[in-house]
Amino acid sequence: MPLPRATTPVDAGSIENHLLETPACARTLAVLADLLDQEEDEDTWYILHEKFIRGSLAIAVAAEAAHRDLLHTTAAAQKRKDMQKDSWQSLQTGGVLYVQDGRNAVENSELLVLQDAREKLKKLEKRAANKVIKAQKRKEIDARKVIRAYNKANGIVVRRGPHKKK
Repeated sequence: MPLPRATTPVDAGSIENHLLETPACARTLAVLADLLDQEEDEDTWYILHEKFIRGSLAIAVAAEAAHRDLLHTTAAAQKRKDMQKDSWQSLQTGGVLYVQDGRNAVENSELLVLQDAREKLKKLEKRAANKVIKAQKRKEIDARKVIRAYNKANGIVVRRGPHKKK
C-alpha cells in the first residue's frame, strides 16, 4: 500500500496560487479581476488576463449547461404535472386553498430563487468584465502619456486632428 504524498499548503491570498488555477466561480473571477487591476508586471498581467478569459468562458459554458439542465428539469416537472390529476382537496379551514394551489406556490418560489441566482451571476460577470476593460483603458492611457512625454523631450512634433496640406 503506497503512502500518501505530502502536500505543501498554498497561501490562498498569494498571486502564485491564482496563476496555477483557472477561476471556476464568479467569486474567484472577481478576485482575479481585482488582481488584474492591481498588477504592474506585464508578463504576470498577461497570464492573469488569459486565466480571466478562460475562467469567463468556463463559467459561461457551465451556466449554459445548467440552463439546459434546468430546462430539462422543468420540462419533466411540467410533464409530471400534466399527468397528475388536479386535486381539489382543501388544505385549510376558513377560505379555500387547494393542493394544486400549494404545489404551484412551491414551484413558483423555487423558480424565483433560481432566477435571482442567475441574475446575480450575470451582474458579477458584467462587473468583472468591466474591471478588466477599465484596467486595459488605464494602461493604454498611461502608454500614450509616456509616448507624449518622450516626443516632447526629443522635440518630436505630432499633429493632432485633421491636417491641411499647404
